[in-house]
Amino acid sequence: MCGNFNAHHQVWNCSTNRPRGNQLFKFANQTDLDIIAPITPTRFGYNSTSDHNPVEISFKFNYILPPDNSNINTNWTLFTNLLIEKHAHPLPIINSSNTLDLEIRNFTDDLLAAHKNASKPYNNRNNWIHPNVKKLIKIRNNAKKELVNFKESQR
Repeated sequence: MCGNFNAHHQVWNCSTNRPRGNQLFKFANQTDLDIIAPITPTRFGYNSTSDHNPVEISFKFNYILPPDNSNINTNWTLFTNLLIEKHAHPLPIINSSNTLDLEIRNFTDDLLAAHKNASKPYNNRNNWIHPNVKKLIKIRNNAKKELVNFKESQR
């Protein structure tokens, strides 16, 4: 994982320690993470623009995740509609980093929920069926539908 975490700490060559840097340093020590940073500061200047170099974090876990063999089919129209329903209101007013963090968390949760609700697993077995058999199955299914419609019309 790489990125600008705005986590200033002297261990990775920042001039001062800040709360996020202290948290990241503590987390890295507790979880045996390596934080890789250049020997020079990762930020240039004192203005509020983003002039950063990347800080790389390498995770070493004893647990190996099993491969994800599941296949899902996502209905992207439904996904889009679910997101529109959740975010049809005006954009929130963001005037602090806490509000920004909260809005990002909420949007991420909504994004994941929309994907989950618009997706379903599909069977990955590729059973080959002869085209003539497929045609017979289609004829049978249509006949069943016609029978149901006929019975309903007789009521």
